[in-house]
Amino acid sequence: MKKLILFLLFISNFLLANNIGKIVSFNGEAIIIREGESIQVDKNSIFQKDDTLNTKENTKLQILFLDNTIISVGQNSILKINDYLFEEKNTKAEFAMVKGIFRTITGKIGKIAPENFKLKTKSASIGIRGTQIVVALENNNEKIFCTEGQIEIKNNITNDSIIVNKGEFISFEEKSNDKFKTKRIKKNDLEKINKDLEIQENLPIDNISVNSNKENISASTSIKNDTTKENISTNTESTNTSENVSTNSENASTNSENANTSENASTNNTNSENIINSESISSNEEVLTNKVVNTIKEATPIVTLPSTSVSNTLSGDLSGLDNVANFITKTPSLFFRISNSTASYIGNFPSELSSTNNLVNITGQTVAIPSDSRISMDIDFGKTANEISNGKINISDIGNGTNKILTFDGDLNGNSATFSLSPTGTTQGSGGSGTLYGITANYMKGNINLKSTDNVEISSDFSAKKQ
Repeated sequence: MKKLILFLLFISNFLLANNIGKIVSFNGEAIIIREGESIQVDKNSIFQKDDTLNTKENTKLQILFLDNTIISVGQNSILKINDYLFEEKNTKAEFAMVKGIFRTITGKIGKIAPENFKLKTKSASIGIRGTQIVVALENNNEKIFCTEGQIEIKNNITNDSIIVNKGEFISFEEKSNDKFKTKRIKKNDLEKINKDLEIQENLPIDNISVNSNKENISASTSIKNDTTKENISTNTESTNTSENVSTNSENASTNSENANTSENASTNNTNSENIINSESISSNEEVLTNKVVNTIKEATPIVTLPSTSVSNTLSGDLSGLDNVANFITKTPSLFFRISNSTASYIGNFPSELSSTNNLVNITGQTVAIPSDSRISMDIDFGKTANEISNGKINISDIGNGTNKILTFDGDLNGNSATFSLSPTGTTQGSGGSGTLYGITANYMKGNINLKSTDNVEISSDFSAKKQ
């Protein structure tokens, strides 16, 4: 049996040597050009070095690479993988964005060897320093946005370079000799791009598989923490994985319908903790063997593009807060373990007066909470304490035509996807609590009680959305 396991691992490594990325979200139609042949993209498609991706009308997809770099691609776009190598002592990546809309969240290569991670357009070369980048190439115009970190953009015509910081972008005509100039990103600059790239979010399916004419061999890339040990065991009936990989000795088969993780982040579609819709990738597919060939540590988050912070304003995207379906699936603990992202949330309160949802205004009357009052906060998922900061409740009218701001912060409990809130500064009250929902914590619901020094008090449920 030991010889069989070693043989299967060898075959898996051999077949997967060229596989560098996998579709993790897909909606629409696209093709991969590989060695002159066209391959129709589906939810299980694999990417290799030198592949060219062409997306069609109304198409959105997301690619996860071995180092956890994520590239989201919009409709009518062309992406070329010029180079990619992810090894312990030799890492590099180069992607050419020919046309269309793209969002890139850099992974481990961007952390350990940022000088070896390159993005190219027809007119510019982009060097990164651990970042998130949006590129829009339309009608002979190029726009490059830095939404996190910092990038250096070089004009391929003049060789002039410019540093673009978080919250800035440049816009220029293709093959222009004009000097690059940075501009501040405004919310409406990214609204259409976000819409064109928005797709049902899900945690990456952590395997990169390939089908052979003779065998179906799937290699599973497990996301673990630094203390995880890799174990390989055999089981003659079913496979139960608690960060271990088992082989069925009777038919060398594992069925992911029998795989359950100790974190309860099950991929079985009957588990309400991990609902993934028909647009996302199902892992309930039978394969002949499932072997670990690579371990990714210090994984970067699978997140959508964060917009500029809205936590100090009354504006924000509140769509989906009235949709019950968005508050069914609690955020799985795996997200909190691997994510080091930051996010801003903004939300509202019920507008009907009740015993649990009310405002004591400046005159001492108990009234309904004004409908344009807002709650907002920032969350740093990479911290281990005090993850919630900059919490504010902006009550639009406290009974005398003026507003009142109450402040709070809080802590996360990733194991249960819950959080607790506490008043800060001069704000008083019992604080609050809540729960995060969605595979990547897109929504939250909770309750809160805060009171000002002049006895303005809000007690209410609330719901909020990641911006």
